[in-house]
Amino acid sequence: MQEIPQPVTGVSVYPYLPHIPIEVPAHFVRGVGTYAVGTLMMDIFYNLDLVEGTPLHGGVVAGVNYYALCQGADGETFQTPWMTCLQGGSAPRFGRTIAPVHETDAAAGTDATPDIAYQVHLRDVSVDLYVNPIEPLVVPLIRGASGIAKFAGLLPGGTWSAAVTGGRRVNTLRKGMRVSIGGINVNGGQPYHVPAVLTTTDAGDPALFREIKA
Repeated sequence: MQEIPQPVTGVSVYPYLPHIPIEVPAHFVRGVGTYAVGTLMMDIFYNLDLVEGTPLHGGVVAGVNYYALCQGADGETFQTPWMTCLQGGSAPRFGRTIAPVHETDAAAGTDATPDIAYQVHLRDVSVDLYVNPIEPLVVPLIRGASGIAKFAGLLPGGTWSAAVTGGRRVNTLRKGMRVSIGGINVNGGQPYHVPAVLTTTDAGDPALFREIKA
């Protein structure tokens, strides 16, 4: 999917320090620019391009990893995944490319990964804990995310998988959780529900899900 840059304002950029429980002040504030999520084949890529803002504490440095808090056009604030600074200064640029690998595929080798037969790009993605449909209960896990749902293999016998990025973590997502996923099909703007119960294989960002058949 070709990236569609979305305008963002009020951007604050922070150093990405994984597994270090300290708060670090922003190194760039009041940023204005665009944020985009797209795909190229199996890869997911992110880009944040700022055209103005205020550097602090020495600003951002090319080659260093950062994440950002942004305000979208809808007024909602969201957090980006970490990205690498591609250009510092008063108009910095950030980017990152991820090639999702499912654990079951990695264990079996690349030859075990079937060709993609169907792919759906989604916006306004909702991830809910899977509950028996006869129960009047919804347990939200993620809201307002972006994602890609994929069907791979031959009919019958193919499987669904999904990668979901961004959004709001309403409740804690954990590896092994069974979920249902829906959103708005970017191509046409119609609601779309992934027709499978998926299992969480990676609870990070992007969060990865896979249909695991008995």
